[in-house]
Amino acid sequence: ECKMQYGFLLAILSPIVWAMMNVFDKYIVSKKVKTPIAYTAVVGLTNFLYAIIIGIFVTFFVGWQGVRITDLIFPIIAGISLGLVAFFYILVLDSEDVCHVIGLMYVYPILVGLLSFIILHERLSPISYVGVIITILGAILLSIRMKQVHKNAKIFFIILIIIFSALNEFFVKLSTINISVLQGLVVNNISLGLT
Repeated sequence: ECKMQYGFLLAILSPIVWAMMNVFDKYIVSKKVKTPIAYTAVVGLTNFLYAIIIGIFVTFFVGWQGVRITDLIFPIIAGISLGLVAFFYILVLDSEDVCHVIGLMYVYPILVGLLSFIILHERLSPISYVGVIITILGAILLSIRMKQVHKNAKIFFIILIIIFSALNEFFVKLSTINISVLQGLVVNNISLGLT
């Protein structure tokens, strides 16, 4: 029961932290840095250092024995994809409202489902189809509201954010087939930081 309560607490805290992080990123990009590219470097370095610290922990407690170089390909691709998401996301935040970008970004689960269906032959449950319909409706409503977005809207970057978010999620899933979640986290974040 304690595990369940802990999981529930994390499920509640995760979106709160994610929301605060996005608002914080928008504030930094809009008010504190001269160029968003500089901020991407800081974000990358932070993720890289975080991965090194977690990597040391993993080395002591989980180890890397039995992990082959080929086992690292999927978490590397996932990390590169997430690094590209962060890069384009920060560039878009320079000119767009965070609520528009994040709202449209959450179309990516549809792509993850499509990739999982085509490549992994996974089937969607009936409730998943309801989720897809709600996601599409939400994207349509947001795109109608996007008429208020600045003329220099970076729609192409938003599309890339959606695509790379889907690739990240898909390759994270594939990463856990041959290595532990902690090992994948380390490799993913090193790739993210370097990207």
